[in-house]
Amino acid sequence: MQDSINYILRCISENKEPLPVDIYLQPFFDLNEFRCLGAEILARGIHQHTVVPPLFFIHSVEENTSEMYRLGHHILRQFFEHMERSSGDEQQNKLYSLNISLKQLARPHFSDDIIALAQRRKCSPHNLILEITETCQERNCLAAQNLHRLRQYGFSLAWDDICHSEELEEKNAFVLSDYIKLDRSLLMDANRHEAKSIIAHAHGKGQKVIAEGIETPEHVDFMRQQQVSIAQGYLFSRPLEKMRFNAQYL
Repeated sequence: MQDSINYILRCISENKEPLPVDIYLQPFFDLNEFRCLGAEILARGIHQHTVVPPLFFIHSVEENTSEMYRLGHHILRQFFEHMERSSGDEQQNKLYSLNISLKQLARPHFSDDIIALAQRRKCSPHNLILEITETCQERNCLAAQNLHRLRQYGFSLAWDDICHSEELEEKNAFVLSDYIKLDRSLLMDANRHEAKSIIAHAHGKGQKVIAEGIETPEHVDFMRQQQVSIAQGYLFSRPLEKMRFNAQYL
């Protein structure tokens, strides 16, 4: 495994194309009809038939802004190419989410690069939710401008891994997103009161809520009681290779 990790990091650092990173898709479901609505796009390192989860290499990449941007651009390109190859009525009705960091958003012309990729592959922006992940990067004017440009073009925005009501209020003051994604820790019994507060706050702002980490029918019942209808987790599916996702859900 360590050899594979070192190889992946070296390729990203040296910008060796094609990068040994592919996309996997974790389906998310409608909790009322139990049908697949789409999927979250996840990165996986690939080396000599070894699949390397991002937790083994992503933190090293995040330390270098250029490498993070390079990897993020590669994942976006993989997604848009997959969408172009899999075009069809069923595909066009699916919704996908993909993580972007504030470090990426603070890069000049970041929004223009994403829009150019989508236009080149003739992909509709309405299929994609951009999940904003928190980093040590300060939320600045350039990030706000990029987010405004992306939303203006037609992409949806989401705040990722929301744990506390105060955190959501602070992030919404920066940008009011279309969606929020609840941190899986809110499914613990001790955190149910906080979960209810966050969901109520989001619904009051007109934001849709996505629950992640759903692993039991009891988790489903709790989310349905709170009027949350979109969820992902191992109860439904682990992340799948893109062609396996197509075979099962398109």
